[in-house]
Amino acid sequence: MQKFSLLLLLLVGLLYTACGDDDDGINNPSCTATVFSQEVNDAATAYSNAAAAFSTDPSTENCTNLRNAANAYLDKVEEFEDCTVINQTEYQTALDAARQSVNSITC
Repeated sequence: MQKFSLLLLLLVGLLYTACGDDDDGINNPSCTATVFSQEVNDAATAYSNAAAAFSTDPSTENCTNLRNAANAYLDKVEEFEDCTVINQTEYQTALDAARQSVNSITC
């Protein structure tokens, strides 16, 4: 669980750094920190709530909810893969590691 949380933090950090408000000569309005925050915030909150519920009560239901919330969060983050300001190799490596970690959760 701790490894998974660290991978998600790495992925979010990578995207927040890459989707800054600076204009690296790229005119893609969906690649800003503001848009990223608006799009991903609900999924991140749902994941955080599911993680808290699972840590309090590690039941099968809460585990399944955690896995589903994590996948929903990663799906939402994945929508930003076409942001040209993101280093695609680092992004894909972090996303693949996070997905692998989510898929390894056994309930």
